[in-house]
Amino acid sequence: MVSPPHSQTTNDKQQTTNNKQQTTNNKQQLNKILDRT
Repeated sequence: MVSPPHSQTTNDKQQTTNNKQQTTNNKQQLNKILDRT
């Protein structure tokens, strides 16, 4: 089953969004750690 290019583009966009969310989560984690020290 070969998925159309459009589907791949959508998946890439979703992946980028997930990466941005992960970066935000990492920053929040760092802030929590810094607050504790």
